[in-house]
Amino acid sequence: MGDIKTIRSDDLYNAGHEIFLQALEELNDSVPSALIVAHNPGIHNFAARLASEDSPSSLMARLTEGFRPGALAVLECPVNSWLDLADEKNRLIDLQDPLDYNAPAGPTRWT
Repeated sequence: MGDIKTIRSDDLYNAGHEIFLQALEELNDSVPSALIVAHNPGIHNFAARLASEDSPSSLMARLTEGFRPGALAVLECPVNSWLDLADEKNRLIDLQDPLDYNAPAGPTRWT
């Protein structure tokens, strides 16, 4: 496994589609994958806009229901450059909800 680089950006806090897209477009094309950790509704909307209609219908149905805190959408992006990332062109290959991996339904620090 290669080195994992973490980039923290205050710009992603409560960001929308264009800010998330810009952050990915700024990645070096040698970076094979990226994980964005961010807040709703922005991150959910971003994932929903990126996902293509040829994604499995069961995953797309779950994606349209929204994201709980801690949800994870995995998209396969058929691009050679991050600059080529486009809406509705990326296959949703997995969607994990906190309840899928036995996490509590709500943040435990608030209970």
